[in-house]
Amino acid sequence: MSVLSDWPTYLLKNIPREVREGIELEAGSGAMAEVVRGILCAHYSLDCDPVLTRNKFLKVNGTETMILRLQPALFKEIRKEARRRKIPTRSVIIEALESHYQGGVT
Repeated sequence: MSVLSDWPTYLLKNIPREVREGIELEAGSGAMAEVVRGILCAHYSLDCDPVLTRNKFLKVNGTETMILRLQPALFKEIRKEARRRKIPTRSVIIEALESHYQGGVT
């Protein structure tokens, strides 16, 4: 069993406006970072339990930067894909989010 404080942290910068707006809409009054994490878990077909957080910053709309806490297995899959494709981790994450909001295959 992993502990949230042991999970890798990733600073996702320059989130495209269309993706950010989709995240905001889907999150409603919930945590935007949780929406992103859920999308990534689905993209990699991982069974990820929701994370409850009290961090109000995670609910701020209009930001182009987010701090993500990802399960170790999820972060490992993202990094593995980035290495395989020889692209930045950010690109892998953004592509998965764009695919989700454009109705692509996850």
